[in-house]
This record gives sequence, C-alpha cells and structure tokens, in this order.
Amino acid sequence: MMVRPFGARRATCSTARFSAFLRGPAAVRDYLGTLRERAPAPAVGHNPLGGWSVIVMIAVLLAMPLLGLFAVDTDGVESGPLSWLVSFKLGRRAAHWHEDVFSILQVLVALHVAAILYYAFWKKQEMVAPMLTGYRRLSRDAAAGIRLAATWRAPPGLLVATAIVA
Repeated sequence: MMVRPFGARRATCSTARFSAFLRGPAAVRDYLGTLRERAPAPAVGHNPLGGWSVIVMIAVLLAMPLLGLFAVDTDGVESGPLSWLVSFKLGRRAAHWHEDVFSILQVLVALHVAAILYYAFWKKQEMVAPMLTGYRRLSRDAAAGIRLAATWRAPPGLLVATAIVA
C-alpha cells in the first residue's frame, strides 16, 4: 500500500498528454537499463517504453476497424460495410490483415498485463488505480513540474470525440 507522504497532493499528470509520451531511442535504451532495479521508476506518467507502447496500441486499435470496413469474407455474408468499394481480392487481403492485427492486439494486451504485474510485484509500484482514475499520490518534488489542463478544454474535446465516433 502506498503511503501518502506529508504534504503530498493528488494531481492529474501533464505527462498524460500526447506531447509528453514520446521520447527518443536514447531515453528508451536508458530506461531499459533500469528494468533490473527494484526501485520504482522515477517517471511520473508513462516511461519512455510505455509511451511508445501507447502509440503502437492506438495505431493497432485504429487499423483493426479500418481494415474491417473493407474486409470481404469468402461467402460475402459478413463483409465490411465498405467492402463494395474494393475488389474481392483486396477485400480478402483486408480480412486477413484484420485477423493479423487482432493477433497483434492480443499480444499487446498480454504485454500490457505483464508490465502491470511486473511493476506491481518487482518494482512495488501501483499501476492499476492510476490507470483507472487518472490520479496518483505524489510527493511535492514529483508533483512540482506537473501542469493541470485547463477546464475549458474538456467540452471541445468531448465534442470532437463525439463527432469522430459519430
């Protein structure tokens, strides 16, 4: 159980923004060198490897439905809604890629669960609650560099997300 240090505060992390996710190969290499250490990771938010895994997972989650839109099954009963726009051969390829992407997604989910277990048992760092709530207990030093997003950004963001889904 994580104890809240004196003076610590709860905050949503500015490191959850896409602009803070990606770091270069040197940062990933340096982070990989710390994996054997038992001390919790010093990063607030995603570590360099975790940031890249988020981007890969988002790409896979975008590719899967896009390929499904054009997929054609062998008997044509369960083809994607846009399959009429492509040839049968290309639609079949899209269906195979759709299945391959699903297999990749399963591997990514397994790696994600393995990482959570690794952090919980090896590094003794809680990961599930911060992922679900967006909050994490931090010391003053760790929380000093965190910026909170402006509240006015939430409604336009929700509107854009709703438009994309629609």
